Amino acid sequence: MFSSYDSMRRILIQLPAEPSASSYYRAMLPFRHCKKTLASEGIELVVAEGIFRGDHWDAIIAHREVDIAYIQHIASRQVTGGCKFVWDLDDDFWAIPEWSPVKYSADRMDCINLTFKVCDEVWASTSPLAKKLGWKAKVLPNLIDLNDWGGGWMPPEEDESGVTRVLWAGSNTHSRDVAITVDPILKSISGDEGNHVAPKYHFHFFGYCPPDLMANLFPNHITYHPWVPLNEFHEVLWKIRPHIVLCPLADCTFNESKSNIRWMEGVMAGGAAITSKCESYKDASNSVPQDSNVETRNNTWLYKLNCLTFHHYRLQYWKDDKKSIVLNHTWQSKVNVWLDAFRGLVK
Repeated sequence: MFSSYDSMRRILIQLPAEPSASSYYRAMLPFRHCKKTLASEGIELVVAEGIFRGDHWDAIIAHREVDIAYIQHIASRQVTGGCKFVWDLDDDFWAIPEWSPVKYSADRMDCINLTFKVCDEVWASTSPLAKKLGWKAKVLPNLIDLNDWGGGWMPPEEDESGVTRVLWAGSNTHSRDVAITVDPILKSISGDEGNHVAPKYHFHFFGYCPPDLMANLFPNHITYHPWVPLNEFHEVLWKIRPHIVLCPLADCTFNESKSNIRWMEGVMAGGAAITSKCESYKDASNSVPQDSNVETRNNTWLYKLNCLTFHHYRLQYWKDDKKSIVLNHTWQSKVNVWLDAFRGLVK
């Protein structure tokens, strides 16, 4: 258990047992950046796994899926001790697409619906998700900590070999998203593999690689990096040092509520981003429309990829995106949004 100070109004942030990007952005970073200020105002912020049945809490914040026993225990605290229950959510569980490997049984959905019914507030990561959830919801965005990135890694210079390193990062739950880029990538490397032609690109897939682009099929052009524990994430990005980061999103209801974490991380790692044109990436400067026909969309992705082989183009897009992130999407610039939400729980 991580605790700031004793004998204060107390808020528990329940830390999921399995470390993840969600637990980092939605639990550990809020604790890191808010605990000191709140402590000076008489509010103790605590991050811990599980629940301490003998302790008094003015508010409990639970993340994503909450089991029935936990819901019942928190509900009893609501009735007997005036404890507020906040459900923190960063995905639209009601709109998971058919193609996703994540499948929610009827029992799991019943538990999710019960959590929504019992909670006093929902803290949603995006405005579209909060709008869908209605009057209980507040927008608490995912924010980048500049200290994690040394203020933001500078874009890598031209590689001596002339190869442009391109990164896509994500799990197999995003298979339909990354599929958008398969045809442009195949076109970009066609004619090189096996023909003793110096490759123009090297694509790095971190966490998942589409079957049509497996590294054994294109050893000179593609490298697959298995997913790693959270504390090794930055190390892998530093080894890759991408010139370009790809942030495609399929056009579906589930993705309408997705946050912009992948764009922010890619830019902070020094990459010039190409994103789908959508609400999630509305602040990105270099995007491809989702609603164009497939051939046009593929050609646009390929065109933008080719443009960013030039360092001066990459540098300009990176500067524009980094400025937007620093001003609008960091703990250093937007901490008050979270501080006010915590304060509101103990008024």
